Amino acid sequence: MAPRTPANPSRTADKAPRWSVPPVLVRQIRNGVVESVHRGDIVEADASGRLLRTIGDPDRVVFLRSTVKPFGLLALLRAGGQKAFDLTPDEIAIMASSHSGEDVHVRTIQALYRRLAIPTSVLACGTEGMPLEEFKRDRPREYEELVESGRLEEMTMPAPAEHDVRFWKRIGWTALTMGLILIGLIVYAMLFVYR
Repeated sequence: MAPRTPANPSRTADKAPRWSVPPVLVRQIRNGVVESVHRGDIVEADASGRLLRTIGDPDRVVFLRSTVKPFGLLALLRAGGQKAFDLTPDEIAIMASSHSGEDVHVRTIQALYRRLAIPTSVLACGTEGMPLEEFKRDRPREYEELVESGRLEEMTMPAPAEHDVRFWKRIGWTALTMGLILIGLIVYAMLFVYR
C-alpha cells in the first residue's frame, strides 16, 4: 500500500492518543426510546491509500464483522447475481446490512427465500429459544400468518437438550471469565505499565 497522509499532520507519535472513544455515528430509536447507540470510525481513501476524509481515528484496528457484508454483496452483484436472482432494491439493501428483525426485514428475507425455493429449515434461527407467547406478543402479524398458513410448527425449533444447555453455559461462563481477566490486565497495563 502506498504511504498514507495522516488525517492530522501535526499529530506526532509522542503526542498521539493511546486510546480514544469513537464518535457516535448512529442512534437507533424504537418507539421514541434510544435503543442503541453505535460508535465508529469512518475513513475514505483513494485507490493509492491516501486519506481523503475521516471521522474518528483512521488508524484504529477493528474486526470486520458485519461491515464485510457489502463486499460479499459486491461480489454477487459483479457476478450477475442481481439479474440471475431477480433481486429487488430492498433485498439488496438487506443483504448489505444487519437488521433488527422488524416485520419489513423478515418479510423481505422470506420473500427472497420463497422466490429462490430455499426452505426456511436450512436456517438455524426462526423462533428458536423464543417462547411462543413472546413471539405472539412481539410479532402478532407474523404469528397470525404462520398460524393461518399452518406453518407455525415448521418455524418453531425444539428446545435444546439439557446437557447441551449445561455445556454451552460452561463455555459462556469460561469465555466471560477469560474476557474479564483480559480486561483487568489491559486496564492494569494502561494504568501502570504504559506510563
